[in-house]
Amino acid sequence: MKGKRNKVMRIAIVDDERPAREGLRYEIEDLRSDVDIIVADSGMAAVQLLSDKTVDLLFLDVNLGDANSTTLVSTFHKLQHDMMICFVTAYSDYAIKAFELGVDDYIMKPFDNKRIEKVIQKAEEKSAINRIIKKVDEGKAKIENEDEYIVKKLPIHGKDRTIYVDIDEIIYIETYERGCNIYTATNMYFDMDNIGMMEKKLPELFRVHKSYMVNPSKVKEIFPWSKNSYCIKVDGYPNEILPIGRDKIKALRDILDR
Repeated sequence: MKGKRNKVMRIAIVDDERPAREGLRYEIEDLRSDVDIIVADSGMAAVQLLSDKTVDLLFLDVNLGDANSTTLVSTFHKLQHDMMICFVTAYSDYAIKAFELGVDDYIMKPFDNKRIEKVIQKAEEKSAINRIIKKVDEGKAKIENEDEYIVKKLPIHGKDRTIYVDIDEIIYIETYERGCNIYTATNMYFDMDNIGMMEKKLPELFRVHKSYMVNPSKVKEIFPWSKNSYCIKVDGYPNEILPIGRDKIKALRDILDR
């Protein structure tokens, strides 16, 4: 059963052959009922479409009537840097060329719905990573107006006092009992809010595990721990090893590698 998604994915299909466009549309709609599908029948039409509308996933036929798509990829990347591009071709030898051009994936004609499903899932993951990166960037953004100032502190409420901790100084947060322990370089604080509430309060931090959040700027190392798991080391706590979910590794690396 497919879960409800927070954001409707927009998929573009660019192919100069109507049967191919409609065939691919049918396969996608059979897999996903909650997507917005738009189409173009030429390279020129695709440029106009991508100039006007934001797209999450582009299925791009390699041989268009007015252009070879290999010459258009760089233009499409410039128009929409975060968009995933998937070549559509009847020839497997385009796979190497696709990756040389920075194309994310490719599918073969005739269409295999299992391959299409994998491509869509990959695009959903890429969109999720882009949203995380955007959220972190927004959290780190500085006010351009010198007359305004945002106090970037986390209030930690005790029985008879409130401590305000600089968010930039937080190294990591872990679930403890019904609340959270918050670690800085010099102190550990306990707050009654659970880690889900902390995640909403602190977009600057990254949820690496169901029980842990980290400040990406404090991550020192990501390394394999056992056969199927990875861990993290952070600044200030050399003896602490924090778990990271396998599904979170790529997103965190993308943030750190920018």
